[in-house]
Amino acid sequence: MWNFEKALATAIKKAGVTRDGAEMHITPHMLRKAHATWLKQRGVDDVILQPRLGHAPGSRVTAYNYVHLPSEAMKSTIIDLETEKTNLD
Repeated sequence: MWNFEKALATAIKKAGVTRDGAEMHITPHMLRKAHATWLKQRGVDDVILQPRLGHAPGSRVTAYNYVHLPSEAMKSTIIDLETEKTNLD
């Protein structure tokens, strides 16, 4: 029987994927979360994302446990009211 986790570990080793000088341990679940985050960053709505992940419509699991936006993405959503006020004048 083919073992995906073993194949993934072999591929990571062959590719030389490291973090802080050490070989990274990447699991299929980490790839699943990364995929969900990648889709969300590109504007895919939860209505599309949730069934793709096998989550119930309206499930909070998707947003709270699967989508991890980088701090830069969160910072880009901040509205600077002073700048906005200047732009309106």
